[in-house]
Amino acid sequence: MQFLRRFYLYNSPMTYDAQTISPAIMFLASKTEGWGISGEDYAAKLPKKTREQILAPEYLIVQALRFNFDVRHPFRGLRGAHLELGEIVKGNYTPLPHDTRSATAIQSEMLRLPRRSGAAAENFTEDEFRKRLEYDYRFASNVLKTTAQLTDAYFLYTPSQIMLATHLLADEPVTLFYLDTKVPATHPTYQKILSTVQSCAQLLSSHRSFTSVSTAAEDKEIRDKKEKAEISALMRKLKLCRDPDKMDLVKLNQAQKRDAVRDGELEESKAKRRKLEREKAEKEADAFWGPELSKPS
Repeated sequence: MQFLRRFYLYNSPMTYDAQTISPAIMFLASKTEGWGISGEDYAAKLPKKTREQILAPEYLIVQALRFNFDVRHPFRGLRGAHLELGEIVKGNYTPLPHDTRSATAIQSEMLRLPRRSGAAAENFTEDEFRKRLEYDYRFASNVLKTTAQLTDAYFLYTPSQIMLATHLLADEPVTLFYLDTKVPATHPTYQKILSTVQSCAQLLSSHRSFTSVSTAAEDKEIRDKKEKAEISALMRKLKLCRDPDKMDLVKLNQAQKRDAVRDGELEESKAKRRKLEREKAEKEADAFWGPELSKPS
């Protein structure tokens, strides 16, 4: 998804069709993640796609990505935070050097946190709080998989800030408590960190897809049907104003190749030029280094 968003930072959907680019991006992403699959096998899994159609836009995509294939996601950070919170609930957490509280004191403080709804603090049992953390993790993970991918969060914030923002949307009291174990509220940078996380959370919660995280299945189905109808109308309009020179990327890719072929044979003009270039290079090499030494009889 992030490769696709990066590609359209520098290219227009009126120039390159997203339905042509997205399968190629998925194939490129699978290679960068070490998931080996041949172009033929990948194309066979998609309807009406050939290996040439998958590979044709690959160099265009790589250029748009500036040959940078590294995307840092917040999923690992979310999992780490969830495990740390679980250790605090168990009373096994080791505080950082700035934190003078004992593990038991931190555990006791966590179990008295107020509920997500903002109700007054109460005493939770360990099992009750673990269930609360499981819900928080599922909620935040769902936001990362959906809303965070559709907004500009990846361009504006770091993975750790996005992770904390999704957890803040899931459970503000627990998130603020967790942040306090890392950076004390008295630290000069605490307010700056908190305001950044809150602005990221505002960006995520303002997106239309965020409501689908907690809405009923019936409402989601109605909204999905409406969105599909809008997308179909947009695709029909886009087809009318697309650049005709960039519609067939397979032919465009073949024309740009150094060894472009027709009917399986190299074009005569290109073959002749290649031969002349090779002979010229050999003559220049002989002029600089001298002719090849003859073998002794």
